[in-house]
Amino acid sequence: MIIVIADDITGAAEIAGIALRKNIDTALTTDVDSPLPDAEAVVIATDIRSGNETDAEETITRITNNIRRLDMRNGLNNNLIFKKTDSVLRGYVVKELRTVMKRMGFKASLLIAQNPTKGRVIKEGRYLINNVPICDTDFKHDPEFPAKSSSVIEMLGGNVVSLGIQDSIKAENKIYVADAENQDELSLQLRKADSDVLLAGGADMFNTILDEIYLNSKMGKGDLENINNGCSDEKKGACKLQEAPEHALFICGSTQSKPLTEEKYIKDINAVEAVMPSEVYHGNDETAWIESLKGMYRERKALIMRIGQAENGGKDYAVRLRNVMAKATKELVLTATPDLIVIEGGATAYSIINELDWKCLKLKNEYAPGIVSMTYGSTEIVLKPGSYPWGNLFSKQ
Repeated sequence: MIIVIADDITGAAEIAGIALRKNIDTALTTDVDSPLPDAEAVVIATDIRSGNETDAEETITRITNNIRRLDMRNGLNNNLIFKKTDSVLRGYVVKELRTVMKRMGFKASLLIAQNPTKGRVIKEGRYLINNVPICDTDFKHDPEFPAKSSSVIEMLGGNVVSLGIQDSIKAENKIYVADAENQDELSLQLRKADSDVLLAGGADMFNTILDEIYLNSKMGKGDLENINNGCSDEKKGACKLQEAPEHALFICGSTQSKPLTEEKYIKDINAVEAVMPSEVYHGNDETAWIESLKGMYRERKALIMRIGQAENGGKDYAVRLRNVMAKATKELVLTATPDLIVIEGGATAYSIINELDWKCLKLKNEYAPGIVSMTYGSTEIVLKPGSYPWGNLFSKQ
């Protein structure tokens, strides 16, 4: 079994989408206390990044207790465990990895968070996005984990080791943050880890683990080459957003979100945009705004909610804003169950799904790398990480 522990729900969905693409029976759950679902790959979505270090440790402990119970029940310990981290190292990465290492008996951890396929690389211990130091990008404005340096050691608060291309994994109880500028270097770094090393990182890392370790042990090279890397011809019709949803909601939970009103799909379904009023953004009661949203939704049946403010109010603002968005979404769902919900931003998505109490989600489509849909009842939920582009999700219809 493959067990993935993710620190937010869009990261979990992205990983589940990769497994789905490779025809692996995959389950996604937000329940960290119940027995793990019966599937070849289980992706556990948490909201660790939105809490504090103590919350992170406690959540990881509860999850690893479940994994250990599974091992005891099955009389074996051959699960492949992967710790999904934020691709730009936001969150309590060191605490999470150290907790998994301690609880599951790993001697070290190999962390490859960057995604070279998206222009995100680590070179000589520095994080670059399209050749620009991360501290000079929009990530310096992140409300909870602003990038103040491009040094991965400084980004993670020390207590980690930078692993160059020529270096080896030697010392125990260390977290190795690997350089990798391309797929070949990522593969080379991965081959340095043995079964006693916890594997952690982003989507490119997980994809490589499946191809070079997990699937390679189950099938031949020819079979691997036949695995889907996106929508197959048979699935092309399914890999489009619903053409005419009766009701649709679009929730843009980032202060960096761009307007969607000019997208062809949005125009075709006649969606109306509602930007959060400045007074609600700054802490005033949201009841009147939510009532106005319900009226717009009843009338137009397709609604975009967007924060719209560019200010960085810090963590307290971020937590309150996603709670407002979650409360508003619940009220809209109670007004009319949507056929389609599209959510941008992992913390916002988790807050919404938690508010709705939708714990068991069935994987449906991977529209593009990182943009994945699931279903709950008759509703399709499309999730997109806040730091990823929309791509042609809305224009390829």
